[in-house]
Amino acid sequence: MRIIRLLPLLLAVLLSACTEDAPTVHTADLVLMADAGFYPTLPACTWDYRVDSIRAGVTQKGVAMVHASTEGLFANDSVEYRVQVNRITSGTSIEYDTVYVRKASEGVRLSSPGLQSLSGLPSLPGFSIGEIPRDFLVVPYTDFLGTWEILNIEFTQIPLLTIYFRVKGRNLGRSDAVTDLRTFHDCAHVQLIIEAQFPNPQNPTDILNPIRLNETADFYFTQPQGLVLADGSAAVFRVLRGSIPLDRSFTRVRQEITAMSITQPELLCAQ
Repeated sequence: MRIIRLLPLLLAVLLSACTEDAPTVHTADLVLMADAGFYPTLPACTWDYRVDSIRAGVTQKGVAMVHASTEGLFANDSVEYRVQVNRITSGTSIEYDTVYVRKASEGVRLSSPGLQSLSGLPSLPGFSIGEIPRDFLVVPYTDFLGTWEILNIEFTQIPLLTIYFRVKGRNLGRSDAVTDLRTFHDCAHVQLIIEAQFPNPQNPTDILNPIRLNETADFYFTQPQGLVLADGSAAVFRVLRGSIPLDRSFTRVRQEITAMSITQPELLCAQ
């Protein structure tokens, strides 16, 4: 169906130092010199993650490894983002994706090349699409506990079946994140939620038996080091990497930090 072909396009989703040579803080250092605001964005920050797959209570460790690094800058209409490049290695396969990061007054906001393009698309016939921003809030700075809308798409032209795809964020306050590396205390705990309904690609004319999704994943960010743990439905991770989750059930994915090198600004500048 045409709607199935359009969805990948619509869901292609989902920042100064005193000196030029800023010192680097490594994993072994428990006290960092500066507050990085839950998402370090100085150049040359790196994070390494191990990705585990969990199904029916059985954990398969290290199904993939992710190396993330902050690199250049990207600007759109004078809004500037730090570019984060993620290298995902699974067996002999290597893939890359790109994330844009900026810090606003309300918190850390993320974007991607797909979302930047999607925000400029005109309305499509038959689609109800809320305002599509160029980026979305991922870590609020305030302590409010509640949800916010990231994406809301509806298609109402099929009798008896409303197709929708919604992505929301939820602030769950502060929590500890327990990893094999260590326990990270007082993390910003954010949940991403996907709610969706669309025809089964195996039998798209059977509108009485659509695929329905209600999937979540939890993300933990430390104040100086950024993302240290992500744990939840594989559906959420697929959307964040720009693909549509078309299954009825999903494995649980756990992505936890194994090493990092966080660039910090100098505390004191020469007068």
